Amino acid sequence: MGIPFSDEASLRWALIAFEFFIGIALVYNSRTQPFPRPSARFGWLVILLATLVLIGQAAPKPMTVFAHFVMLSGLGGFGLVAGVYQLAQTQR
Repeated sequence: MGIPFSDEASLRWALIAFEFFIGIALVYNSRTQPFPRPSARFGWLVILLATLVLIGQAAPKPMTVFAHFVMLSGLGGFGLVAGVYQLAQTQR
């Protein structure tokens, strides 16, 4: 039995599943958040990007693992900045 995610293809599929999980969790849990509408929109954005990446896996050169990490870092940074902005606007 091999090491899990030892090849790049299986790690890519795991990252796509992780992206879908994050998006679904954001949409599902958005009603309990202090900012339900922006949280749900961000969740749908993550699901949309994960869907585009999923479609892109059929391309001759699919998205690399490094690009997944860059995309997830960018999304996380954007989510953090947007959340802080919402927090500052509403002063909650």
